[in-house]
Amino acid sequence: MAAMDKPLIERLDVDNYATWSIRMRAVLISKGLWGAVTGDSVDPAVDQKAHALIVLHVSDHHLMTVGSCSSTKEAWNTLKNTYEAKTTARKLILRRELTQLKMGAAEPLTLYAARAKDIQAQLRTAGERVEDQEVAIHFLAGLPSAFDMIVLT
Repeated sequence: MAAMDKPLIERLDVDNYATWSIRMRAVLISKGLWGAVTGDSVDPAVDQKAHALIVLHVSDHHLMTVGSCSSTKEAWNTLKNTYEAKTTARKLILRRELTQLKMGAAEPLTLYAARAKDIQAQLRTAGERVEDQEVAIHFLAGLPSAFDMIVLT
C-alpha cells in the first residue's frame, strides 16, 4: 500500500475522540482545509477535500453519520456533539470507566497512564471536575499486584 493510501492518523472509533479531534484538526490545518470546519471557507472544492479527509479518518461504523452530512462543518459538529456530550448518561459512563480502570496484562504502563488521562480529559470536556489525585487513586488501584510495592510507596 502506498504511503498516500494510509490514513495520516488513527481512525475515530468509540473511545478516542479527544485525541482524534486534536490530530484531525492539525491535519486539516496543515492542508489549509480547517476553514471548511469553521465555516470560514465557502469554496466547494475545499469543503469536499476536508469532508473526504474526515470520512477517510473514521471507523466504518461512523461512515453513514459523516457520509450523510452535506458539509464538513456539519460532519465535524455531528461528531463533536456525539462525543462531547454533557449528558448525565455520558458522565456516568465515563465515571464508570474511571472507577473500573484496570491495566491490561500486556499493556505498557505508559499506555495505561494515557488511558487514565484520556478519561479525565473526556470527563472535563463533559463538564465534570476531576482532580489529578482522583485519577491517580484509580490509576494505582488498577495496577496489577506486581506493582504493589510502588502503590504502597
